[in-house]
Amino acid sequence: MANQINLPEENIDFKLKDFPIEHQGQAVIDLSVDLDYKEGINNSEYPDFTPIGESIINFLVEYPNETDFWEILNKNLVTQLLTEPIAVDDGTEYNLDEILDSLTVDIDIQPGSANIPTPRSSMVLGTIENEEINFNESFSFEIVDYEIEHQGQSVIDLSVDLDYKEGIGKDNPLEYPDFVPIRDFIDNFLINYPNETDFWEVLNKNLADSLLTEAIPTPFGIEYNLDEVLDAITVDIDVESNLPNLDISFGSTVTQTVDRSEPVTDKPLPKTVFGSSEADSFDTTISDEKQFLGENQILFAGAGNDNVDITFAPGGESSRVDLGSGDDVLFGGSKHQIIAGSGNDILFLGSGEGNNIVSGGSGSDQFWLVTDILDLPSKENTITDFIKNEDVIGFANTTLEFDDLKLTQDGSNTIINALGQDLTILLDTQVNDLSASDFAFV
Repeated sequence: MANQINLPEENIDFKLKDFPIEHQGQAVIDLSVDLDYKEGINNSEYPDFTPIGESIINFLVEYPNETDFWEILNKNLVTQLLTEPIAVDDGTEYNLDEILDSLTVDIDIQPGSANIPTPRSSMVLGTIENEEINFNESFSFEIVDYEIEHQGQSVIDLSVDLDYKEGIGKDNPLEYPDFVPIRDFIDNFLINYPNETDFWEVLNKNLADSLLTEAIPTPFGIEYNLDEVLDAITVDIDVESNLPNLDISFGSTVTQTVDRSEPVTDKPLPKTVFGSSEADSFDTTISDEKQFLGENQILFAGAGNDNVDITFAPGGESSRVDLGSGDDVLFGGSKHQIIAGSGNDILFLGSGEGNNIVSGGSGSDQFWLVTDILDLPSKENTITDFIKNEDVIGFANTTLEFDDLKLTQDGSNTIINALGQDLTILLDTQVNDLSASDFAFV
């Protein structure tokens, strides 16, 4: 069976060289264009690059705002190329958005343009997605043949690449920074760098960090905070060798990114959580969409044979668990009001801090006061409606018997003491009414 050959990836690029333009003063630029064709383009769809080049020249000659930053001019050019028809001599038109996946324009501004010796460039990548253009933008500049007293007398070439955040300039064109104050900030950083013996990697990392963390002064009465407009900054330092008879150069590259992820904020817990008419399970140690953590919340478990575990829940003055109808199972924790409702419910109350107020409701309910003698509640629980000959009080995993219990009358209530501590208070219950048949030991 023959192997399948995928469709090729195709692109074409061309360049306008030494193009003079009256923009931000008198400038000379090299402009390169890369057309990334869509997959499966057919032979009749390929455009002649000449009309595209003529369209670009016409755009540059007639560009209305001479003071726009190069980034703005470039993005406007990419937008026009991808959204406006390009006239062809035979009377037809090219619509580049129909045949391209993306288009990239690089504008290199030659040194000396606008009387600024610094070479700089703007890159704009326009990608077509769902009939919209997404932009990836960067601006770079170079400081060449820079003399610095660092690790001896050195000469370096330093380049900076500013990777702009998505959507920069969309609502406010003034978001783009002027590179000159950034260049001057770097110059001041290098002149005043305190430790001449630092490796170049250390100096470079400190420079990249300073560019993103320190306010950069400008002559415009404002400051630049580059972390607000960049996704990343890359600084390359190429160092010429200062060793005699040794022609070796080396370089350091540092890329510092900006974390734009949204900080995680805790959403307030719902005050009330509801179960369903089916058998529900609630466990405060398991994070789920119900968001029941048992901390000053009200749970209505609803009908069905539900399972609720609040062993490790902190509880609180407003914490309430209503099991509703059904034969439910609950593992109690601390400081809850527990209403078992109708049904034959099983309530394990031997863990946590205790201090729960528990109502069994109708049905034959089991109140298990101890399940582990090494993990007893620190405060007694209160049972409001123990019904003799219907409900049962249980002790599990112990050697206790009925005669080992200490039952004390306290007004109208009975206190059950075992294993050296008070375990529960039975409201409105007389000691003399209780017998071994009201207890279970397993």
